[in-house]
Amino acid sequence: MTNQLTTKDQGKKLADTINTPEMTSQLAQSMGVPNDSPVVGRFKRALLDAVQRSPSILGLDRASLFSSIKTAAYMGLMPDGREGAIVPQKGKATFQPMVFGLRKIAANHGVGIESHIVYANDKFVHHLGDDARIIHEPAPLGVDRGKVIGAYAIATDKDGRKYREVMSIKDLDRIKGLSKTSREDSPWNLHTDEMHRKTPVKRLFKFIPMPDMTEGEYAAVTHGDDEYRGSDQRRIASDDSLAGSLAALAAETPEEADMVEDAPVSVDSDEPF
Repeated sequence: MTNQLTTKDQGKKLADTINTPEMTSQLAQSMGVPNDSPVVGRFKRALLDAVQRSPSILGLDRASLFSSIKTAAYMGLMPDGREGAIVPQKGKATFQPMVFGLRKIAANHGVGIESHIVYANDKFVHHLGDDARIIHEPAPLGVDRGKVIGAYAIATDKDGRKYREVMSIKDLDRIKGLSKTSREDSPWNLHTDEMHRKTPVKRLFKFIPMPDMTEGEYAAVTHGDDEYRGSDQRRIASDDSLAGSLAALAAETPEEADMVEDAPVSVDSDEPF
């Protein structure tokens, strides 16, 4: 059985599977690029590097692991811990887009995004009205910045229009309170700063016009949004070819192969934005 394989054996099996011509073709199809695109090679390397850094990934539920790989490819994000990461949730794997990955998607459409955390000892002024702007001066280097009091994001489109989203710590805590933060593996507990920066970025995507966004990009930016989750599930789960081929890696028995082929893409999230 697979659970008797060593981590090294499982890692080698994963590498052998994703390097097959069939897998290369299906990863490329999910990402919407040619089979010989260097992006496919980068994706494979990012996945294997992630497994090397966190070998515990291989011990997660097989079907969810392969669904997470499929989700990452479909969203066009690298599972490298920067654009996105495969993370555990109650023994299962799920792919989480990260701030850099969301910024990458925005950049694909000519939009630049920056996001920052605001601390109690920073100078922070938020102006609304006709002359809307944000002034943020961090506390001097070497000075304790104090507790987190909020976070914000600013987007600038290719025509110079700016979009802003400011959230107080009360707003952030409300979002955190809606998530499954009691779990030790909750992103809010493991990557608190990342979640603080990511939350206003996710909010910004609701206001920035991006009519040519791909379905994969749409799935990434609405990942975890309760009002969109049903449509995301349908959009991603419409193509089961990649998960089906991953059954060869997943299965030690025909029953396990059937389980992977039927598995939906992982869209569960701790992000009720």
